[in-house]
Amino acid sequence: MRYLVLFITLVSFAGSTNCGAIELLDQSNVVQPGGSFSSLVSEEDLRAGQVVTVGMAGKLSRIDLGLFRERDLQESVFIDVAKVVNGIPDFTTGGRLATTEVASNQLPFIISFPAAATPKYTISLEFFASDLEFSVGDRFAIVMRAPTNGYHWWTSHEEPNTYLGGDIFQLSTFSNLLIHYTDSGAHFRTYMAVEVPEPNAFMACLTGLLGLRLLRVNKGSRNLISFRADTFH
Repeated sequence: MRYLVLFITLVSFAGSTNCGAIELLDQSNVVQPGGSFSSLVSEEDLRAGQVVTVGMAGKLSRIDLGLFRERDLQESVFIDVAKVVNGIPDFTTGGRLATTEVASNQLPFIISFPAAATPKYTISLEFFASDLEFSVGDRFAIVMRAPTNGYHWWTSHEEPNTYLGGDIFQLSTFSNLLIHYTDSGAHFRTYMAVEVPEPNAFMACLTGLLGLRLLRVNKGSRNLISFRADTFH
């Protein structure tokens, strides 16, 4: 009887959920301990961008970053998904494909300068609603900018750079100086929402998208299953 109840529960849940796509890790660059904190953003005159090459067709759903703040800031930092022109991030307003605002108090303080004890992802940003579709080989840039005075840091490598899909660029809007860091790569992960062809969508929804976890079934208990939506975080 308990298996029948479990089966009915699964079917009912799946029937009320959009299971046409799953979120998958596409690109990532993991900075190893000892990598420097670079890509300083100070006021409006300094911006940083990481070029990313898409490896999986789909809709950009999420970006994880290793961002920190140097002091107790009240200002926000903005993260843009921007166009790439001739291999360089488009830092202009017209180059922005999507933008999300991050309050500075959401970010941890920098541990030490210039090296971090343990580089990590500190913020996860949703971009699914921006409806940005990409094909394999497309390029976009992750751009960090701050509108006012204040120091935000984005963990990055200084030699050797392990990400081959793009480099870091930094732009001073005050002097119009563009710096290309050929041996550096920022700490990031990108995820794509990928369509699942039938008939695999049902099982992918239950096991991949939701990270279905079966719990122990105690006698007389109605708590048969537990759904976790944080499997990909």
